[in-house]
Amino acid sequence: MLECLKQQDKLVIKGALTQLSLARAPNIQQLLAGFSIDIVVDLSAVEKVDTAGVAFLLELKECAGEQKLEISFEGATNSLKKLKSLYNLDTII
Repeated sequence: MLECLKQQDKLVIKGALTQLSLARAPNIQQLLAGFSIDIVVDLSAVEKVDTAGVAFLLELKECAGEQKLEISFEGATNSLKKLKSLYNLDTII
């Protein structure tokens, strides 16, 4: 199960960030609504991630940029770090 919580200037993502869980995920525009300039995405509570999860994070970053929002990611788990490295996304996510 995927849970996305807004906490002041943070978006906390908890649970599985996988193809199955993303099928029921909130719309990215809804997730970004209400944020002003800077958003920190806390990934420390992500228990499982696959390539669909990586694609979701890339889309989140792209949509934030289109809305002139700066986005950064913190707390990447080891599995996410491995996927970032595999796809050469270390400087993006």
